[in-house]
Amino acid sequence: MLYDFHPRTKQRVEIGRIPQDDLRNIIDELELAIDVFEISLLIFQHNHGMLLNQLGYYGTEKDHSDKEMVEMLHLEAPASFLSVEDVAIEGTVVKVSLKLAAFDRTEASEAFVRSKDRNGNPIEYRLPIPPRRISARDQTFRFLQRASFYCRRYEEIDVQTADLDGTKIGEAAAPMQLLLRSTKEAVAKEDFLKGLIKNTFPSD
Repeated sequence: MLYDFHPRTKQRVEIGRIPQDDLRNIIDELELAIDVFEISLLIFQHNHGMLLNQLGYYGTEKDHSDKEMVEMLHLEAPASFLSVEDVAIEGTVVKVSLKLAAFDRTEASEAFVRSKDRNGNPIEYRLPIPPRRISARDQTFRFLQRASFYCRRYEEIDVQTADLDGTKIGEAAAPMQLLLRSTKEAVAKEDFLKGLIKNTFPSD
């Protein structure tokens, strides 16, 4: 049951009722919207991390507890089309086991958009959505970069990524200095790859 309060009398007013199934659908749609936003942000951050820092998106630096760190890694992974299978701490290294959590979209599709132009007039149009091939390597590197905000107390993050069936795709280990630098300034892809301690991913 949904309630609100009358602005003048302050009396509680029933607005309506939502069946449990509808409520679940709303929650699913909100979670999807959040994932889409995070995916867009991760892609943007991968190329413009310095700009997001200047805008203050990441806020002040914070040392997360191990429990907070693990929780945040689990929350961040879906935005990179990954899921966290396990997190282990070995000395100054955080080791994360990942698994791809999405299939490739091999067929093109189309999105119908209803919006408004800059003058406020209604506008409708269609957007073509090309086929997408998920790069396990690039998604893992984006996760590495994002994970650095929660693992900054450690010196290195080591990740292993497996396919949907559990087959290992590749492993990468990055020093924390490289990951933090890549979110504060433009680091060329070649320099990022050279700075990795380990990288067994096939080149895309």
